[in-house]
Amino acid sequence: MYKGRYMKISFSGAELFLSYLHGKITLDEVIEHEAYRVVFSHGKYYGNELTKQDIENALKGKSTPFYGLQNLHDNLPRIKNLTKTITKNEFFWLKDVSKVFSSLLPEEDIRDITIYPIIGYDAGIGFHNTVCMNLNWDQYFNDPHEFVYFVIHEVFHILYQRIHKILPLTDIVTSADWLSYFKIFVQNEGYAVYAPLHLREARSHLRDRDYIVLGDKEKIEEHIETFINTLELLEQRQLTPDEYSDHIFGPKRLTYRVGCELIRRIERSYGYEAVKKGIYLDADQFLSKYKHLLLNRS
Repeated sequence: MYKGRYMKISFSGAELFLSYLHGKITLDEVIEHEAYRVVFSHGKYYGNELTKQDIENALKGKSTPFYGLQNLHDNLPRIKNLTKTITKNEFFWLKDVSKVFSSLLPEEDIRDITIYPIIGYDAGIGFHNTVCMNLNWDQYFNDPHEFVYFVIHEVFHILYQRIHKILPLTDIVTSADWLSYFKIFVQNEGYAVYAPLHLREARSHLRDRDYIVLGDKEKIEEHIETFINTLELLEQRQLTPDEYSDHIFGPKRLTYRVGCELIRRIERSYGYEAVKKGIYLDADQFLSKYKHLLLNRS
């Protein structure tokens, strides 16, 4: 583990999980690790409460909210190689993360954030000063640089939560609550996608699906049209919780892609300083102030 003026990476969570796979410790011992406690807290906060049984089911190939364990045993050699690559590049990648946030959010200190490469759950989460990154993820196997870009994405979420209050999903009840939640994630996910964008562009690392859409003018215009229609729908109709969640987090990824495109247009129209200030605006104010940029063909 690199010890210096940057964030730190600890492989202790992944090591515990591997020990469990080899029968050396119990699953209860894994779950007690800080990284997995954060994973369980994150799941509960965003309406996807996890149990020990979910992990056991995932290891058996059953459907479970604790996804991210597919082909785990076959992937163990790839996980080992990825771990070696992360360790080799740790200093340089942490320097990349620091450089991004010293520019984008210079007033926020990221040195108290710990990155835990783990095994299982999502590609990555950022919650409670902790980033948990799933080593069993094809995108990282295929291009390990994706690991550092997604670390940047997740670190942004942690900083956003320091600046803005995000209620647990169980507190989102009324149509007004859901509309507000949608706007929060337009800002939150939009900036998280934007945060590593310039680094990706400088290195021509734009093969992630969100950036492919952002690089396709026709596709992003289609997304914007769907986004505007979705915003009007949320303002006019009461939907089911599943429908709301699908619009906010679902496969269309509108909050991610259109959110990032809006930030790109803010940068083009008003400059990088406006982008930085936009993070501190209330989510409703942010969208109200800049939504007109989505209506302009760009």
